[in-house]
Amino acid sequence: MTTNGCANPAYGGAGGPLAGLWDALGGNSSSSLAPLGQLLFNQFRPTGPNYAWSNTVSEGILSKLALDALLGDFSLPHAPGNVYVPYFNVKEFESSGSSIYHGMTVTLRKRYSRHFQLLGSYTWSHAIDDSTDLQTVQELQDNTNTRLDRGNSNFDQRHRFVVSGVFDTRQNTQSVGVLQRLLSNWTLAPVIELSSGRPYSLLTYRDSSLINSPDTARPDVVALGTSGSYISPDGKVGLIQPPLGSVGNLGRNTYQTGGYATVDFRLMRHIHLGERISTDLGMDVFNLFNRVNIREVDRSYTQGGRPVAAFNPRQIQFGVKVVF
Repeated sequence: MTTNGCANPAYGGAGGPLAGLWDALGGNSSSSLAPLGQLLFNQFRPTGPNYAWSNTVSEGILSKLALDALLGDFSLPHAPGNVYVPYFNVKEFESSGSSIYHGMTVTLRKRYSRHFQLLGSYTWSHAIDDSTDLQTVQELQDNTNTRLDRGNSNFDQRHRFVVSGVFDTRQNTQSVGVLQRLLSNWTLAPVIELSSGRPYSLLTYRDSSLINSPDTARPDVVALGTSGSYISPDGKVGLIQPPLGSVGNLGRNTYQTGGYATVDFRLMRHIHLGERISTDLGMDVFNLFNRVNIREVDRSYTQGGRPVAAFNPRQIQFGVKVVF
């Protein structure tokens, strides 16, 4: 048991390996800094203690010398040489991002008769940039070298093929037989889409670069079978945690999710209920064949490419419209 009765799970609880650190920071006393332990020591990450902030909140008691002594006593992670970083993560937003887009679109439109028309389009495109959006999870891996983040844009989609059509059997039902009447006044509008997946980056979620931000840290590429490495999603290389104090050499948005394919359609029947009243009965079906289209994957380099979210499964909806 510790002197001050440590019960905090971050310290391993009473009798845990860091219970003595709880005491050293004041334990349960009214002036204790123990509850701030994870912040004082940078959440026990490899970047080491937060020297400047610790000195401020402790009013000079937890100097760099005092923190370094605690590091040694409790074997806490720290940066090489216990480097002093007097700031957290300085963010500067500027309009220096660059992007380029290459694209080609082919469209075919054919009206075979007044009851049948077809529209098809194919788009090839390639969007490249070094910054797609101003979000924390899309910050540069190394602010001093923007070239490391130049790669496929988040919205890059190499191929997209869409075919849609309208089949209409509507005709004058007063001059045809019963069977023809049953087959009349139908409208079928199918849509078929085939497209490439979207790119994603693999992350280590560990602050190896010592900039206090694990959100954009990428792994290093090594040969397959390297000790401690994980196989890349395409199975071609190994991925490993970069050495402390360095940035990973894996490119941004290197891999892609699986392709997307779906068949949707609308089926509608127009029915005359009287001289001035008619109704439209409709059915919409989305993802007819209930194909699993992956929307998001695990970005951790240890499990890169593992599906974690999908687009909607088959959906069917019905509608009725009455016209007076």
